[in-house]
Amino acid sequence: QKEAAKVKVAEEANKAIAAIDKATTEDDVKTATDAGKLGIEKEAAKAEIEAAKAAKEKAIEANAELTPEQKEAAKAKVAEEATKATAAIDQATTKDGVTTATDAGKLGIEKEAAKAEIEAAKAAKEKAIEANAELTPEQKAAAKAKVAEEATKATDAIDKATTKDGVTSATDAGKLGIEKEAAKAEIEAAKAAKEKAIEANADLTPEQKAAAKAKVAEE
Repeated sequence: QKEAAKVKVAEEANKAIAAIDKATTEDDVKTATDAGKLGIEKEAAKAEIEAAKAAKEKAIEANAELTPEQKEAAKAKVAEEATKATAAIDQATTKDGVTTATDAGKLGIEKEAAKAEIEAAKAAKEKAIEANAELTPEQKAAAKAKVAEEATKATDAIDKATTKDGVTSATDAGKLGIEKEAAKAEIEAAKAAKEKAIEANADLTPEQKAAAKAKVAEE
C-alpha cells in the first residue's frame, strides 16, 4: 500500500513538473503548481483512507464473535465508506475540500467498524443468555430483547456521532448497556436456581421456604 501510494504521489509530482516546464507565463506556472500540489494532496489522502479501511477490515476479521456472514457484511460497509471517501477526494477542488472529504471518510469507516463491534457484543451476550439453562424460554426472550434494545440505541448514537471520540463514547456506552442487561439476566438465572433449590428442600416448612425465597429476591 505504501509503495503504491508513493508511486501515485510521484506520478502527480512528475505531471506537475512537466506542466510547469511547458508553462509560458507566470500564471501558467502558478496554475500548474497549484494543480500539482492538489494532486499530491489527493493521492496522500486516498492512501490515508486505504490505511483506515485496511485497519478496520483486519479488526473485523479478527473478531471471533462475528459470523463469517457478519464479517463480510461489516467489511462491505467499511469498503463502501472508503469508496465514497475516495470519490469525494477526487472531486475536491481545494486542499480544504480534500481534508473535509478525508475526515468524513475516516469517520464513516470508524462508524461502520464500531457498529460491527456492537453487533459482536450483542451476539456474544445473546449466545450466553440462550445457553443459560436456568432461564425459561420467556426469560431468555425478554433478556435478549433488552440486549437488542441496547444495541439499537448504540447503533443510533454511533450514526449521530460527529467525531471519532463521539463514536468511541457511543460504542463504549452501548457495550456497557449490553453488558448490564446480560448481567441482569445472569442474576435472574441465579435467583431462579436458588428458588428452585429452596422449593425442593423437604426439610423446610412452607413459611421457611417463603422467607428464604424473599431473602434471595432481596439480594
